[in-house]
Amino acid sequence: MVLEGSTQKKTGAIISYVTLVAQTLSTILVTPFFIRSLGKGEYGLFELVGSTVSYLSILGLGLASAYIRFYSKYDREKEQDKIASLNGLFLSVYSLMSLVCLVIGALLILNIRWIFGSGIEPNDFGRAQIIMVILVIDMALKFPGSIFISYTSAHERFIFQRTLTLIETILIPVLRILFVVRGYQSIGLAAAALCASLFELTINGIYNFRKLDIKFSFKSLDKGLFGEIAVFTAFLFINQLYDILGGSKVDIFIIGRIRGTEEVTVYSVADKFVRIFYSVANPIAAVFVPQVNRLVAIGNKLKDINRIFIRVSKIQFMIQMLILSGFCLFGQKFIKIWMGEGFEVSYWIAFIIMAADIVALSQHIGIEIQRAMNKHKIRSVVLLFTNLGNIALTIPLTMKLGALGAAIGTAGCEIIGTVMFMNWYYKVHLELDVKEYWRQILKIILYVVPLTGIFFYVNSAYAADSNVKTLILVFVYVAVYSFGLFCISLNGEERRNILKNFES
Repeated sequence: MVLEGSTQKKTGAIISYVTLVAQTLSTILVTPFFIRSLGKGEYGLFELVGSTVSYLSILGLGLASAYIRFYSKYDREKEQDKIASLNGLFLSVYSLMSLVCLVIGALLILNIRWIFGSGIEPNDFGRAQIIMVILVIDMALKFPGSIFISYTSAHERFIFQRTLTLIETILIPVLRILFVVRGYQSIGLAAAALCASLFELTINGIYNFRKLDIKFSFKSLDKGLFGEIAVFTAFLFINQLYDILGGSKVDIFIIGRIRGTEEVTVYSVADKFVRIFYSVANPIAAVFVPQVNRLVAIGNKLKDINRIFIRVSKIQFMIQMLILSGFCLFGQKFIKIWMGEGFEVSYWIAFIIMAADIVALSQHIGIEIQRAMNKHKIRSVVLLFTNLGNIALTIPLTMKLGALGAAIGTAGCEIIGTVMFMNWYYKVHLELDVKEYWRQILKIILYVVPLTGIFFYVNSAYAADSNVKTLILVFVYVAVYSFGLFCISLNGEERRNILKNFES
């Protein structure tokens, strides 16, 4: 029995946030263990090599978004033969990308000394090569498996997808602990990721063939379709370049090259919090992707699309503002308890990046809307140039200020590209109601900023010397924050829906 779409969305979103909690707990529990077991240098080595290999993900060309768009079109027209051909075409392209990944990966492995230079100690190059071999194979496996993920998403089987992600979230740290305890060190961290990818590929394949009856046709691959997809994904590819050049990957590489692996570890600790912050942006928006694509395919549904944009963005901002303000209040003390001395700057790195990104992340559904409308081209080009500027800015700032300088450079470019430019773009080219978005967001900010100030004073005056008092204050803050925004920011319909969920 297949659950209806609304139930799939609701349950899928709930599982996504359970996964987020699991990821957060995993980060909190295992990161100090790994850093203390391996040392700052070796843990930084793994993070540096991992961030470098992750550049190969760009070979995916944004095909997942393209698949959903073309699948929605053929499904609406009930053309099952074209869906089978679409599957065959995408599997062929993904397989080719997997081969290219292995070739480029081999070149990286052979030139590893030139890539990292003095950022890695001479006796660590052998270990770095082994880590890179494992992670390149891991990346190559992900490409052909992407067709199963896209097909499952197109069928809106969010419960299965999110449950599998939850299992992986638990599996990876467990495997990593086992490998490290058995003496495999940073190589074990990479091996655990490969094992998890093999597990994901196997389960996804079985589910797609047995439950979704996925079909592949390679008889007559549509060259015209290939051309359409090529044009569509060309700008998604540029979009991916933006994500890489503007994110932690380029920061970690620059820091490692200029300052070495120990400072990479300091940045990586901050990046753990930033990743959690980013991951909050995905679950709610992701479950609306098929619906947005259907509305665009039907046409003349701008009012409905705007309603989704405002509602999802507002709820997203409320959740992420809770994390940002909570981190502002309690993050510094938590990092000191969690990691010990030597990671004080990690707090400022995380806070600067999260504050710069909160608006863009709350508008994550807007990215999916523009892709569905096929209006992502100009954004992709402009943001790419913005982040080429990021590299030019980050290098001298890293030389002067280390990891903190990298964070400042990245944050500045994020504000210019994803906030200032994108809000203009949403308003002018997508006709989204950006004015209403900011009206809703301003109500939240005007409540949260004074509230944070009050709790900052209470925290400093009464809880600075007591971890128990701080923990109690965290729960009180979450309760006051949530109740206040429930009354101030949500409209009557949204409040009724939340209360109805609690009653059921």
